[in-house]
Amino acid sequence: MTKESLTRPDSPVSPSEFRQSLGNMEASATPVKIILGSSSMPRRKILAEMGYEFSVMAADIDEKSIRKEKPEDLVMAIAEAKAEAILNRLPIGDYIKEAEPTILITGDQVVVYEGVIREKPSSREEARRFIKDYSGGQCATVSSVLVTNLKTGFRKGEWDRVEVPFVLILYLCSFQILVLCCMILLNGSAELTL
Repeated sequence: MTKESLTRPDSPVSPSEFRQSLGNMEASATPVKIILGSSSMPRRKILAEMGYEFSVMAADIDEKSIRKEKPEDLVMAIAEAKAEAILNRLPIGDYIKEAEPTILITGDQVVVYEGVIREKPSSREEARRFIKDYSGGQCATVSSVLVTNLKTGFRKGEWDRVEVPFVLILYLCSFQILVLCCMILLNGSAELTL
């Protein structure tokens, strides 16, 4: 397997081949510093479990002030806004001078139900309504990731959409378990307490 085969969509790669190739590339890859532009625990966990050392800088932006009609445009716009907010706080000149590159990773995720972008539920009642709506139907998550090389200024981002079908949820199931599932789906973690 070559590096090119990992990026070509017409070249199927099994999960074990992919993991093995990552291990092979890691040894020969240029050292890079990583800044995770997110306070998301799942994103931190992914990088930590992969063995990467990284620092965390959360963007202090008002995501609700950024509005786009299409969810794909929204998640990319929020990822860009997060990157810009963090870049404005960094001494970019220092990163340009360093021998090894530093990358900044930002992203966002929204849920779309019946064509409408849904925010995180703000109450137990809203969470209950979301769960009831999803029961027997489907929603989608639209996610983005944006990587900015602080040394070169090069930036690359993409979005992905995943359809999430729900089997009929029995109303008598434990409400707390259902709320937990809804929080994980909409928030990326179960940190939000209702």
